[in-house]
Amino acid sequence: MQIKGIRIGVVVIVTLFILGSLLLAQYIWETRGIYKPLLQSVESVEGVNTVTIEKEKKNLVIKIELEPVNNFALIYKEIEDIINNRLAEDSYQIKIKDKRNEILTSSFLSLSSFIQEGIQTGRYSLMEEQIKNKASSLELDHVNVLVDAENIYLQLHSGENYLYEVIPRK
Repeated sequence: MQIKGIRIGVVVIVTLFILGSLLLAQYIWETRGIYKPLLQSVESVEGVNTVTIEKEKKNLVIKIELEPVNNFALIYKEIEDIINNRLAEDSYQIKIKDKRNEILTSSFLSLSSFIQEGIQTGRYSLMEEQIKNKASSLELDHVNVLVDAENIYLQLHSGENYLYEVIPRK
């Protein structure tokens, strides 16, 4: 079929080819130019075991599995800085995979009231003291709480298991 000497079939095929090429180029640029270097940078952080990136709706979900670490807050901030250097802050979500068990989960739930009270009152030193006092009566080997301008970082260890939580202050 032709309109004014232009073959419509050829125009459609060329348009589809160009569109397909552009989509392929965008995919290659994202995976090799953004995701792969980001994965390599995050994986190079001490304590990081594995990293995966998944696209969900408009945001990326960056799933990070950590090994047992001494200072979870320091590792998390380092990872967050690496990601912020490559992606817009509101374009991703970090999900930390730890090795929690029933003891750690129930301990976290029993400590969460102190965390919420600390957020509401702003008395973070009292919150930390209450958490450490309560943790001494639980089956925990190690407890670490750190507060910065944005988050509260909670780290619990029991035997070979560990729990890492990032709780936003706002």
